[in-house]
Amino acid sequence: MGFLNKLKEAQAEQAFTGHCGTHAVSRGEYHYTPTNAFKMVHKSVVGASTEFESGADMGGRTTLSRVAAGAIVAGPIGAIVGGMFKKDRAKVYVTTTFADGEVVILEGPVKDEAKVREFARKVNAAANRKQ
Repeated sequence: MGFLNKLKEAQAEQAFTGHCGTHAVSRGEYHYTPTNAFKMVHKSVVGASTEFESGADMGGRTTLSRVAAGAIVAGPIGAIVGGMFKKDRAKVYVTTTFADGEVVILEGPVKDEAKVREFARKVNAAANRKQ
């Protein structure tokens, strides 16, 4: 019975495991390598929230998540820069805000929209998972 239990656990874990580019979610952690960094970062997804946005839908409007992300990363000046950040219409974006306030943005080409959306869904599922 031990093998069957392990197989069932592995199958259940697949609903909360995924990757997109250099970002991944598995075993309750979000893994990514920040720009210009050599070391991968591992963060708990407990309490995190993830939003999917399409650059084509964005137009020129400023979103609260970009202003907040800028403020968290660099204070008031960061809020201004975050508010000015315009998204590329040929890309899609996943913004993950962790419980500690850190914000990570994943971007991908529009052609990978389904994969990026699925990754965002898995991050949210892992964040809301009952252990």
